[in-house]
Amino acid sequence: MSNSDKELALENLVESCLEQLRRGGIVKEYHRLVRSHSYPDFYVRDAKGREWLLECKNITQKKHSKPGKHAIGYVWEYRPGWVKTQILNKKWNEASYPIRDGASHGIHSRVIVSSTQNLRPMLVTSFINLIGESRRLLGGFRFVVFAEPVKRGSQVPHIYDRLTQHFSSP
Repeated sequence: MSNSDKELALENLVESCLEQLRRGGIVKEYHRLVRSHSYPDFYVRDAKGREWLLECKNITQKKHSKPGKHAIGYVWEYRPGWVKTQILNKKWNEASYPIRDGASHGIHSRVIVSSTQNLRPMLVTSFINLIGESRRLLGGFRFVVFAEPVKRGSQVPHIYDRLTQHFSSP
């Protein structure tokens, strides 16, 4: 399964959870944003009117298998450079976001944000190992972390439960 397929599998699962939460009244609206390195994956407005931006990372935990800079068995960590290029370089404080609406490379519909000051970033990921500077860089983020990478057709109730907790919290 390619990295793109892995990301899409997780995004599809998160979208399914968001639809269930919308039907249950916990989420008022959600939009899958255009697939781009520039934008997070989802915009969500919960029942309390709070706005969230979700970034999905379906990462396999990797351990070093050869001696080198790190010992054999050392678990890969989110390094500051990776955090910046893969997460922080996205547009987290825009007044509007283009939604995935079927337009190929044309003009997309946009969701308007009511307050860029109050956007809440969230990282939905299968693995996280934050140390030092990386932990500081992602200090304003909420997290949904689950144990195994999502594969096509996966069911991960933990994602639904954790999203429910975040969107229902005071």
